[in-house]
Amino acid sequence: MTTTAKFEDGKVIISRSQDVAPNIEDVKALRDQGLVGSSDMRHVARIPSIVLEAECERLGVRLDDRDAVREVIFNKIQSGDWAKFSVHSGGY
Repeated sequence: MTTTAKFEDGKVIISRSQDVAPNIEDVKALRDQGLVGSSDMRHVARIPSIVLEAECERLGVRLDDRDAVREVIFNKIQSGDWAKFSVHSGGY
C-alpha cells in the first residue's frame, strides 16, 4: 500500500493506493486448486485492506468497530460484490 500527501490550494491531500491484482491472482489460484479449507474452517476470502478501508469509509463505518466491519465484509461477500476476493464460493 502506498500513501502520498501533497499540498494543493492550501489543503493537504492524502491519497492511498494498492495494487490488488496479485491478491486477485492468488485468490483465483487457491480457488482453482480447491484450497478453501474444510467444513470446520473455511478460507472465505482475501480482501485487500485498501478495498475494505474504502468501503468502510463510503458507509461511514469506523475501522475500529469490529462488529460493523464484520458486517460490511459479510454483506459484500454474500452479495457477490467481492466475488473476485472470495476463495470459497459457498455460504459464509
